[in-house]
Amino acid sequence: VEGDSQLVVRQLAGEYRVKSSKLRPLYEEAMELLDGAFPDCDVRVRHIPREENGRADELANGAMDRRASEEWGDGAFEDGVKDGDGTT
Repeated sequence: VEGDSQLVVRQLAGEYRVKSSKLRPLYEEAMELLDGAFPDCDVRVRHIPREENGRADELANGAMDRRASEEWGDGAFEDGVKDGDGTT
């Protein structure tokens, strides 16, 4: 498994703790998937610097932009960042 977030890679590798109570459930789910999906394999997590991971960064940004458009409408970020309630 490869990722461009060094923090997340180190958390999944067990080098760093997940301190955030909001992120803890996501971490636990990811660990269950890593452990359960490939029970007979040695799954490794590897850091890929963002500058070497351009295509994945494009895809992630596109997905976040589409989600923002779905939640707040097209042009949500043209005049300023909107809050979670749709106000600027």
